Amino acid sequence: MESLRDRGAIPGAVAALLHDADANIINEAGRTLDTLGATEALPTLRRALKAEGSDWNRRMIAWVLGNLRDRRSVPLLVSILKSGNSSALRGEVAEALGNIGKRSLVVSDALIESLKDPSPEVRFWAAFSLGKLVEVRALGPLRRLSRQKATVPGYWSVGKEARDAIRTIERASA
Repeated sequence: MESLRDRGAIPGAVAALLHDADANIINEAGRTLDTLGATEALPTLRRALKAEGSDWNRRMIAWVLGNLRDRRSVPLLVSILKSGNSSALRGEVAEALGNIGKRSLVVSDALIESLKDPSPEVRFWAAFSLGKLVEVRALGPLRRLSRQKATVPGYWSVGKEARDAIRTIERASA
């Protein structure tokens, strides 16, 4: 049986992810690249994330880089997290850093600093990632965040995510 990879799905998915304006097509393209484990697309995706483009396209690129655990994209993702980009993009980047799982002082510091971001979405995903990275240094800031009631659409409160991260870190550190 011929696979999607054999039928040239990767170049088409990359093109859609980079250039399409339809959110449904962009989502499907990102999921296709993730499902196929399309690591050969990573250099192109990194370049596209650096470029100014559609916020939705860049968010999906960050999602794919995170799901494919592209460690080479970490410096770029940290830079975007610290930037003035949209809160939705910065939230996606914070999640991607946790999914990549490359724990370093630079990544942890950027995520801990993001716990103070004005956007609940960025704080939520920073807490999520600090839990995934089992970052013990984040326990104090996460405890301060644990009482926040702001919610992220489709998820739960920032405080609940912080409490979940605390539990994860404490269990792994015990």
